Amino acid sequence: VPAVTWIPRRYRESDLDGAWLVHTATGVDLVDAEVAAAADRLRIWCVDAGHAPDGSARLAAQATEDSVDGVTLGVVSTGTPDPRRVVKVRDRLQEMLDTSALPTAPVRPPAGRVVLLGGGPGPRDLMTVRAQRVLQSADVIVHDRLGPTGFPGWVSDRVEII
Repeated sequence: VPAVTWIPRRYRESDLDGAWLVHTATGVDLVDAEVAAAADRLRIWCVDAGHAPDGSARLAAQATEDSVDGVTLGVVSTGTPDPRRVVKVRDRLQEMLDTSALPTAPVRPPAGRVVLLGGGPGPRDLMTVRAQRVLQSADVIVHDRLGPTGFPGWVSDRVEII
């Protein structure tokens, strides 16, 4: 992938030669409109950051954090673009993923893996987020009377609890 080179000069329509996707975000309404119009004429996808409805393409508001259990989050608006709303939804969903409020357990977890969790005698709500994720992805949970018991909302009905 070639590096991006910044050349401070005025926009020229020839800047679109060979492009299949253009992203305009100059902060100058007339320039962004000119880029979007030229892209439309040339049948090139265009993301117009300043005026989303004028563009012919949209970017997902993607979570910038590491994926959770192999899940990366991206949110896209449909209908009339509303980038601020999309970002708010993405941020709330990311927060829910980070705190294990949304299930991310793989449907097909790797076979033969054993994870030991030390819950101690403390209450369930003091377990770590990682412990909650491990419990959510479990096929079988073996526990004794000393650790936290009862895992409502953390495990699916398919989990065998011993």
